[in-house]
Parts: sequence; C-alpha cells; structure tokens
Amino acid sequence: MFTGPLREEFDWTSTQALLPYVVLHAMIFIGTFGGGRLQDRFGPRPIALAGIVLYSVGVAAASLTSEPDQLWLLIVTYGVLGGLGLGLAYIVPPALLSKWFPEKRGLANGIAVGGFGGGALITGPIGEPLIEVFGSVPPVLGVLGVSYLVVGVIAALFLREPPEQDDGSDASDEDDEVHFSLSAALRTRQFYLLTTMFTLSVIVGNAFVSQASPIVQELSEVGAGTAAVLVGVVGIFNAVGRPAWATLSDKLGRMRTFQVLFPISALAFAGMVPAGELFLVVAVLSCIVVLNYGGTFGVMPSVAADFYGTANGGAIYGAMVIAWSLGGVIGPLGMAAIESATGSFAPALYGFAVIAVLAAVIPFVTKPPSAEQAEQDASAAR
Repeated sequence: MFTGPLREEFDWTSTQALLPYVVLHAMIFIGTFGGGRLQDRFGPRPIALAGIVLYSVGVAAASLTSEPDQLWLLIVTYGVLGGLGLGLAYIVPPALLSKWFPEKRGLANGIAVGGFGGGALITGPIGEPLIEVFGSVPPVLGVLGVSYLVVGVIAALFLREPPEQDDGSDASDEDDEVHFSLSAALRTRQFYLLTTMFTLSVIVGNAFVSQASPIVQELSEVGAGTAAVLVGVVGIFNAVGRPAWATLSDKLGRMRTFQVLFPISALAFAGMVPAGELFLVVAVLSCIVVLNYGGTFGVMPSVAADFYGTANGGAIYGAMVIAWSLGGVIGPLGMAAIESATGSFAPALYGFAVIAVLAAVIPFVTKPPSAEQAEQDASAAR
C-alpha cells in the first residue's frame, strides 16, 4: 500500500521503496529470538509491552521522513526499530497460548497469528483514505504508530501465564510432555528440518504477496483496480488460512497437514502461468497460495510446542522465526530480480512451484525428537 506512493512522493526506485520493508523482516528474527528467551524468564506481559512500544515508536518516528535523501531515516525507524519491536510483540502470543491450550494448540495459535495476518485487512482500507487526507505517506505512519501504541498496550496488559494447580504445576502441563531447552533443541536435526521447511514456505509466500498485484496484471492483463480488489481478497485468505489450517492440524496431525498443504501450493504456483488470461482461475490459484502461506504461520508454533514442549517454547519458536527474516528478504528481492532479468514473473512462479515441492518432502522425513534427548540435556545441566 505504501510502496507506490513512496516511490512517487520521493522519486525512489522500486528497490529503494521496498528497503524499509525488507529491513523490517531482517530485524524480526532478532526480536523474536531475544523476546522468546526473555519471555520464558520474565513472563509475557513486560516483553509484549516492550515490543509494542518499540514497534509503535518506530512506525510513528518514520513520519519524520520528509526529503528524498532521508531513506535512511525510514529504514532506521520503520525498518530497524519497527522490526525489533514487531519480533518482540509477535513471539509472545503463540508461545503463551501453547501453554494455555495444550489440547487445542492449533486452534489457539491459529487465531492469534490469524489476527496478525488480519491486521492488513484493517490497515489497508483506512490507509489509502488517510494518504488522500494528508497528501503524503509519513503523516499516516504517525497516526498508525500512535494507534498501535494505544491498542497494543491495552491488549498486552491482559497477558499472563496459566494459573498454577494445587500440585504446583501450571494448567498447561501434560504428563507425557517433554520439555527441551533451547540448546537441546538446537542439537536436534528436527529443528533444522522444520526451520528449512518454514523458510521455503516464507520465501515463496512472501515473494508472491509482495508482488501480487503486478503478477495478476501481467498474467491476466487486468487493470490495476481489478488487481487491487484481488489483493484485498488475498489478504482475507492470508488471515483465514492461519486458523483454518491450524485447526485442521489438531485433528489431522501437524506433519500430515504439511504433507497436504505444500503439494497444493506447488500445483497452484505451476498452474498460474498456463491459466493465462483466465482471470478467475488465476484469482482462485492466488487465494490458494496465500491461504497456504498463512497456514504455515498458523501451524508452526504448535509444531514447536509439540516437538519441544512449552517450558522454553518462546526461545525455541523464536529461534525458528529466523525463517521469517530469511524468507522476507530472499523472497521479495528474488522475485524482483527474476522479473527484472527476464521481463516476466512466469519463471519465478515455476521456480516457486519447485521450492514448494522441496518443502513438501520435509514433513515425510521429520519425526518428533525422542524424550531421551531432552533427558540427556537435563542431566548434563544438573
């Protein structure tokens, strides 16, 4: 929404206008990794408050950008500060909800990260009118930053750990649940398989989301207005896919869910180019791609909790979120580079179909780590 207006307002190139977004994604991992570990130690509320304050200040401070040579300011405020704050705030709900709802982790986490995806459905409709009112992007960032601060702080104040039971355990404890430390999790091959799968999903999903409008315009030869409507619809599927696939994973199983999700994504990517001018077909395939992209975010927090327990869930899932940073940088820049080199999005779409196939292999060879691995780590710590 902001990239086009920023290009026009400051006479920036597409890459320049995209840089703050890319830097934000690069910084998210630092926020989630540090925030996850701090949450496990100090609880969810102070980390959520710190994250929302840092994110809101970063977005609001971006409103100070007023000249073409101040791209650095937008990168530092929106990109660096915003990315750090976003990572801190984002990691809290999935790590916390895995403790509150051990039997319905998929549903609970899906709703939480569905809210994250659904945020664009609110910002999108109000953002463009605000740009028209102010006549510029930076003041809109100021308004949004203050709004995020008010709503986010109120929400963060309600976060707390599950209550303890009479035996001293908390409501999330299950008799057969094994808890890994971060160091123990990092010594398992499953951690790297899951993170690789997550990264591949983010690469293809984020790349498509970042260029959805021009892709649809090229393939179906529709106007910018029609493409913009589809982008809005795609945003709905991004939000819905998170709780939908996550809820399904409670019944089907996490790995089986991915065994279904990724092949469908591969077929959707591969089918876009042959669909050609059939706009409705391209639109449906676009919605499927983004539905599945959102689904990965919905299921992964529960996978981390199932594999490694909830005692250090914030730190472990926070480490996995490096996939978001890697994919958020590689995907959009890779898509833009391929289009610039070939003059078409078609090669990238076929390439992403191959990447989705590679991601689909991983769930078939990934099983939960054994309890003995966690016990050995605990013994070594003692």
